[in-house]
Parts: sequence; C-alpha cells; structure tokens
Amino acid sequence: MNGEMSDVSMLLSLIIKPGVEATIGAEHAALKETLDRTVKFFEAKGIVNPVDTEYLFHHALEFLNRVDLYVNFEKIMSKEELDQLRPLIQRRGKGEPVAHITGVRGFYGRDFKVTPDVLIPRPETELVVDEVLDREKAGQLPEDLSILDLGCGSGCIGLSLACGLPRAKVVLVEKSESAMAVAKENAQRLGVEQRVEFILSDVEKLELQNKFDIVVANPPYIGVDDEGVMPEVRNSEPHQALFSGDNGFLAPEAWLKKSREFVGESFLMVFEIGWNQGSRLSDEAKKTFKDAQVRVKKDYNQLDRLLICDQTSGTEQHG
Repeated sequence: MNGEMSDVSMLLSLIIKPGVEATIGAEHAALKETLDRTVKFFEAKGIVNPVDTEYLFHHALEFLNRVDLYVNFEKIMSKEELDQLRPLIQRRGKGEPVAHITGVRGFYGRDFKVTPDVLIPRPETELVVDEVLDREKAGQLPEDLSILDLGCGSGCIGLSLACGLPRAKVVLVEKSESAMAVAKENAQRLGVEQRVEFILSDVEKLELQNKFDIVVANPPYIGVDDEGVMPEVRNSEPHQALFSGDNGFLAPEAWLKKSREFVGESFLMVFEIGWNQGSRLSDEAKKTFKDAQVRVKKDYNQLDRLLICDQTSGTEQHG
C-alpha cells in the first residue's frame, strides 16, 4: 500500500515544473502535461487507455464534459487539484476500472450509473441501438411499438431506445437484483421510469404473454477459459454477464432459441455477439427463424459484432 502511494506521489511530484517547490501556491504544470504524464504512468503499469484517463481527469476536476477538459489544457494545475487526483490515480493504478471510480459511463450521449454489479457499457454495444434507430429514421418501425431487452444489466440498450423512441413500450429483463437496481436508477435519471417495465427473471425461464416487435440483447458470450480477456475485466466485472459455456456459445444460442417465444410474424432481433461467433450463430438463427433474413454486422474493427434477424416489411430495403 505504501509503495503504491509512493508511486502516485512520485508521479505528481514529477508534474511540478523543474526548480519549483511542490508547495501551495507554487507554479505547477499545465493540465495537458499532467494528463500526458499520467497516461505514461499508467502505461508503465500495463494500463493502456488514454481516453479512460481523460474521463478520470474530467471527473476529478469536475468539468461538465470532456470538451471542457480540452479547452483547459493550458490551465496550470493547483495543489488542491493534484490532491483531488492523487487517490483516483492510485485506484486506477491498481487496476480498478475508471467507470467504477467515477460511478458513471457515457453511452449513446447519456451518462449511465455503473457499479461492479453490471457490465461497463462499451462503444461497440451502441451499434445495437444504432441498428434499431436506423429503422426508425427509414420509417420502418410500427407506430404501436414494443421492445424487449434481455439481460439488460445497467439498462444502457433498452433505456437508450426508450429515450430515442418515446412512443415505444420497453420491457427490460434481468436476473440479478443488484443489476436491476442499477437499471431502475438509470431509468429514473433519464426520466423514462414511467414508460418502461422491469422483470426479474433468468432469460431461459422467462414467460411472457405479449409478443414484441423488437428484441435486443447483449448475452454473455465470452468463453470461460478465454485467455484474451483483460485482467481488469475478469477481476472487476460480473462473470455471469461476461462468460458462457461451450466457448461462449451456450447463452447466445439458448437466448436465440428462447426468443422465438417472444416474437410474432413480424419482428427485428439484434444481438451483440463475440468477434468470431457470426458464422455459427447465423446458422443457428436461420434454423430458428426460417423466414427471417439473417446477417452478421461487423464493428469498428471489422470483427463480428451483431447478429440481426429481420422478419419485417423493411427487410428488403435494409438487408
């Protein structure tokens, strides 16, 4: 513990401009220099994510947004501001995710509360929301619209859709009580709590009377023994939301088959999937939904990311 604190103190002492004592009222380095040195400090510990470091500074220095951070790059850091940063840098240096330190993560232009009970929302997951809202822009969604979010976690997918589609009825399903509590708080923060419904249930045991126009999900799709998972993720995020048997295919395939019960003749289904799961899951989807158009969509890195089952009137235009 003392060694870790010494590392942080050494970092912050290096931020002081040469020849100037680290005392209250002394001239300190500019914000950008402080940020750059902190990024290098984290890199030396194997933590390589400059954007996350920007979020950490944004939170510690109480800027309204990251743009304010950039605008103030030339601002000279005060001792008080360095004191605010010190404990946060220490926590990050020990491998704690920035989203757990700040308690929030931005997703689709909105801040979502995040705790160790839920997955930290990631940019790739925004593609699920994009896929649905693109249909709305093209006029392909019905006026009387219902959406089912399976394994909602923080609620980032379902609640983003509730915000973007005010007419929609959105039902969010989650088996973890603690995760559902986070999702409910996010619904309140976003002002959509009156327009959404939460159901506490395991997806595979879920029983619903109604059929839904859209089903979205980010099932656990990482293999239990996958050595590519970063230690920070494996040690900090809920395993039941990350890992699945059969090399990560068990939950996605089970949820896919179960979803047959939740849709009618016309539907759109969008699942987030693993980088190498497109071929096998698309084959399974074609067996499960014989009349649907099934396709796999790549992410920003050209890796498999979405499984889309489309059995709507807009299939031809969007396929």
